[in-house]
Amino acid sequence: LLCLWAVSLAFLGGLAAAVLGVFLPGPAALLALPAALPALYVQRMADALAALPFAALSTQSVYLKLWLALVYALLLLYLLGRGEKKRPLVPLGLGTAGLCAALVFQAASHTAGRLTVSVLDVGQGLSVALLSGGRAALVDCGGTGADNPGDTAADYFQSLGLSRIDLVVLTHYHEDHAGGIPELLERLEVGLLVLPDVEEDDPLRREITALAEEKGIETLFLAEDADVTFGESALRIYAPLGSGGANEEGLSVLCTAGDFDGLITGDMNDTVEKRLVKYGSLPDLELLVAGHHGSKYATSEELLLATRPELAVISVGYNTYGHPAPETLERLAAAGCAIYRTDWSGTVTITAK
Repeated sequence: LLCLWAVSLAFLGGLAAAVLGVFLPGPAALLALPAALPALYVQRMADALAALPFAALSTQSVYLKLWLALVYALLLLYLLGRGEKKRPLVPLGLGTAGLCAALVFQAASHTAGRLTVSVLDVGQGLSVALLSGGRAALVDCGGTGADNPGDTAADYFQSLGLSRIDLVVLTHYHEDHAGGIPELLERLEVGLLVLPDVEEDDPLRREITALAEEKGIETLFLAEDADVTFGESALRIYAPLGSGGANEEGLSVLCTAGDFDGLITGDMNDTVEKRLVKYGSLPDLELLVAGHHGSKYATSEELLLATRPELAVISVGYNTYGHPAPETLERLAAAGCAIYRTDWSGTVTITAK
């Protein structure tokens, strides 16, 4: 509604400039300048509205489905109602109140526990959202899903009424883990961006750091392990333990809330996992986000024996690498893990009470 008039003007102005350009290219170029203004307005308006809380709503929410049922019932009762003086404000008010209640319950369902971990469905990639005590964090933001992974992450947080992420951690600079960060930074405020200090010439690293500087986002290049108080939980961010490539030089994150511990290892291979077991003082895990999308070279037997995870989530989509590998699935099953996959279940959410 805010942009309809501008779309019409942009279309008519563009059409006039195109027709005139057939005969008089010079004047047509001048005419195209004012015709571009309403198109620029539409773009700016879309960016502004996309940054608002609840700019995105989850179609999978049971509360919103109930609200839609209420709206249709109210509409039907209004149309079938008798009497000349119908009062549209009554169903309109009830529908608005129902929407507000649905949004509140939807947000509460993801923030009721001490820690909520959501492994987002981003296709072949990784993006893990964390919520605790009114705080929000994201570990990685990349993937090959139908939507930009930055939009997927922003939609998740905005559907809960959030327009700011307190902390974003990138394990490494590969597209399937960091490709959505530019779009995410355009849509949401970010308090702190934590990055590995490797691959200084990587184009994606340069793009991310330049955009963070432009938006005034504090950036930390992690060289040593760091402990972060996060709402009602705590995060330990492990500095790179390997060398030789981006996967081996990445960060990893342990999130703890009471008796619940969850580990995110990015794309580290089994060699680096052994170092993490040796030097990381890892506890028994309730949740393991399987490394490297279920690659046979990650989620090693040594890591599983040391941490004994109860639940494993594999973030994976269509790929030609054979992920998740049969060997990895066998190791997880032998360790007694309940296994969930985002390509089968969509976004997987775990709440620690």
